[in-house]
Amino acid sequence: MPQGGIKKGGLSVLTFEDLKLGGETGPAIEEGSLSTSELYQRVTLNPESKKFMPPKGAGLSYGEITLLKYWIENGIDQQLSVTSEEIPKEIKELIESTYGLSTRKKAHYEKVQVAAVPETTLNEIRGQGFRIATLSEENNFLEVVAIGKLKSENIEALKEIGEQITWLDLGESDIKDESLGIIAEFQHLTKLLLDNNPISDQGAPALGKLINLETVNLYNTSVGDSTLNSLAQIKSLQSVYVWNTKVSKALASQLEEEHPNLAIDIGDLAEVKEQK
Repeated sequence: MPQGGIKKGGLSVLTFEDLKLGGETGPAIEEGSLSTSELYQRVTLNPESKKFMPPKGAGLSYGEITLLKYWIENGIDQQLSVTSEEIPKEIKELIESTYGLSTRKKAHYEKVQVAAVPETTLNEIRGQGFRIATLSEENNFLEVVAIGKLKSENIEALKEIGEQITWLDLGESDIKDESLGIIAEFQHLTKLLLDNNPISDQGAPALGKLINLETVNLYNTSVGDSTLNSLAQIKSLQSVYVWNTKVSKALASQLEEEHPNLAIDIGDLAEVKEQK
């Protein structure tokens, strides 16, 4: 568009609303339709054509045209994020190479801040049977790993740093149902390993309160369908490992269909025990 706000052919490309309104030849973009999206038609013409856009300077690159094509064909959604899981891998690669943007969805602990825990406090809790490390220099979130068997009072001790724990490995620690209610209060948990413990549907459904949980390992426990149903309601959840549990294959398949971004591993062929 020429300087001074004068529209050529009645078209302005300054705002999304202008593009939808279009100019003398109609809308510049139309949801789901390349053939009636004048903007797409113009940028893909022979550069020698008088109707080619832009009239001056270099035309759009292959990556830019491909991204415009994807955006139009998929509904010209203004709110579509470059980190959205619905965007195909090849399109994300074009976004990264064309604009230098990261398409990786940030983990919860990368988006929020928590206060640091004094080292004296951490040392006291380490003495309760845990290995504790700060996740990164950029934040104060903690990775906590159980060392050996634990008692309920050991889990109680974690309450003092519950706000900072985002990765918690209690695999093979003899944790029981009575302690799961405490863990369910650690609202910044994103990764939880509870494999090889005597836990069941009596206490595990409480974990459905962990609204930021992304991965949970329940391998070789006695949890069943009620626990899986509870966990499946967590919007952030991506992976559940339930090999050698009472979870039914039928429910696992049903929930994966209902929640496309959720992978439920019931261990038909793969080893699910995560390395500490």
